[in-house]
Amino acid sequence: MASSRLIASHQTRSRRNFAWPTSLFAHLARTKKAEAGANIADLPEDAPVDNSPEPRGRWVGFAEKIFGIDVRSLALFRICLALIMIGDLLYRVQDLEAHYTDAGVMPIALVSVVQQQHWYWSIHTMHPALPVELLLFVVAGLFALSLLVGYRTRTVSVVCWLLLISLQNRNTMVLTGGDTMLRVLAFWAMFLPLGLRWSVDRALDKSNAPMPKRVFSVGTVALIVQIGIVYLFGALLKTGPTWRTNYTAIYYALSIDQFATPLARILLHYPAMLKPMTFIAWYLELLAVLLIVVSAFSGPFRTAVVLIFMGFHFSMGLCLELGLFPVIGAIAWVALLPDWFWQGFFRLSARLPRIPPPTFALALTLRAAAWRERLRPQSVGTRTHWSIQSLAVFLLIYVVLWNVRTLDFDRHVRWFPRTWNWIAEIARLDQSWELFAPDPMNSHDWIVVPATLRDGEEVDLKTQISHVTYDPPPLISATYYNERWRKYLMNISDSRDLNQCFTYASYLGNRWNNTHAPEQKVKEVRIILMRRTALPHYRVTEPEQIELFKGDYP
Repeated sequence: MASSRLIASHQTRSRRNFAWPTSLFAHLARTKKAEAGANIADLPEDAPVDNSPEPRGRWVGFAEKIFGIDVRSLALFRICLALIMIGDLLYRVQDLEAHYTDAGVMPIALVSVVQQQHWYWSIHTMHPALPVELLLFVVAGLFALSLLVGYRTRTVSVVCWLLLISLQNRNTMVLTGGDTMLRVLAFWAMFLPLGLRWSVDRALDKSNAPMPKRVFSVGTVALIVQIGIVYLFGALLKTGPTWRTNYTAIYYALSIDQFATPLARILLHYPAMLKPMTFIAWYLELLAVLLIVVSAFSGPFRTAVVLIFMGFHFSMGLCLELGLFPVIGAIAWVALLPDWFWQGFFRLSARLPRIPPPTFALALTLRAAAWRERLRPQSVGTRTHWSIQSLAVFLLIYVVLWNVRTLDFDRHVRWFPRTWNWIAEIARLDQSWELFAPDPMNSHDWIVVPATLRDGEEVDLKTQISHVTYDPPPLISATYYNERWRKYLMNISDSRDLNQCFTYASYLGNRWNNTHAPEQKVKEVRIILMRRTALPHYRVTEPEQIELFKGDYP
């Protein structure tokens, strides 16, 4: 009998010991959603809330406070992410033929040359025809719409990420820092329960499972760490004297004619403001991680931090032509909005007059029960298989080490060799947050493409006008059709690659020849880089002509 009791006692202790890590992973996947007295007025009446107490250790509770995310903030993050994806597609479709077909500046044959040392992949290189590319754009847009409304959210988030990096890999010459930010956000979004709130999956869910109010998981940790990486390493890479000694970085950044907006030119008239702005901008980036951690314990403080960084990005967008980067940087912070913000938001919205839903929305609501079987929504639970969590942990550690290597590549490549790059390049987690690092560029560039026609006339193929001028335009940033063309031409100027220059010249020549008579067709093309250098005290050098390419038109 004593032996039996001893064995039973040992089995009980074994089950308890085994249950401890299980409960910890369960706690990482789902956290209690509403504490006693929490305001849950914003929840639907029929939406159960998980109030069951769960055992937690001191350190687990501390980590949850820092890395837990409100499910409403996750839902808003999903909506914003989907809208950005749709906006990005609409932004790119303007140059569908020019940037993504063989008739443009990046034919498929050139893609393999540009990316020959990388593990990039793309289904957009299957066929060079315009209709095929257009079809892929439409498919990507439909999946982004599905992510927007939260239908089959888990599967759709994976497909959206795959289509996004496939599109980016089709033409890497037009990619900006905003594209890097978008793809890493889309990657970590796959590990998040984005469909818990404000989604079709939740509306049609038959399980009636308790809804958590906060989520704490490997995915939430990865997303918050990635956001911190952007700013911490962005600050650490800014090692030049313009950032850390004489604080003239903002002056030089606003002086870059390729990016400067009219507001930037106005700010240059107030030099007394520029040094404090440089000091604030650098320390804001440097202290971003600390602010994220400290603000986790105060709802008002966290809300203020989120709004400050969102304002930081929008102010960049007002001063510099950076495409979608300011917006993408701002939506990353949406996921960090705390419960305090949502309580205040719903208290305020309760005072506003109720707007009756449109007839079609009411009809959808009434028929939702009948559609449950037809649409087959995915489960909106927070549980993730241990293998997926393990993969996320490995990749998060890998990303941190990748960014450490960017601080001093020659030094750190010994323990993080180039042969390990394939992991990041396949998943497109390769990243470097070196905007205006180590110092802002001080060259003011613009491109002129003079061409000689068969009748002897000289025209500018870039502007498609017969008058060729080498004088600086009134606002250089306005001479680029959009951010994609700006980045493409800046890459050509930096690399001075003859293959790229030849392809660009051929594209412009074809565009001219298709609309002109035979005697006015292009005979010879040159690509001229006009450059002047910014000096201290608002001085610039005289423009310098640099010939990037010269050749007879084929």
